[in-house]
Amino acid sequence: MHVLYGKWHFHFLIHPVYDIKVAFERWTTDLWAFERWATDLWAFERWATDLWAIERWAIELWATAPPPNDLPASKTFENEMTSARLLEAGRSSIAE
Repeated sequence: MHVLYGKWHFHFLIHPVYDIKVAFERWTTDLWAFERWATDLWAFERWATDLWAIERWAIELWATAPPPNDLPASKTFENEMTSARLLEAGRSSIAE
C-alpha cells in the first residue's frame, strides 16, 4: 500500500506542474504562430507598398511620355515620303 500511496502522491504532486508546463508551451506556440502571422502580414504590407510605388512610377512615366503616334510605322513612312514629294514639288514650282 505504501508504494501505491507513493505513486499517487507523486502523480498528484507533479501533474499540476506538468499541466502548467504544457499550457505554457501551448501558449508560447500560439504566440509564435501569431508572430509568424504578423511577420507575414508585414511582408505583405511591404510588398503592397512596393507595388504602390511601382504604380506611381508608371503613372509618372506615362504622364511625361510623348503622345503616341496613332499611325503604324508603314503609314508614317508613307506620310514622310508624301511630305518629301510635296516639299520637292513645292521647291521645283518655286524654282520655275
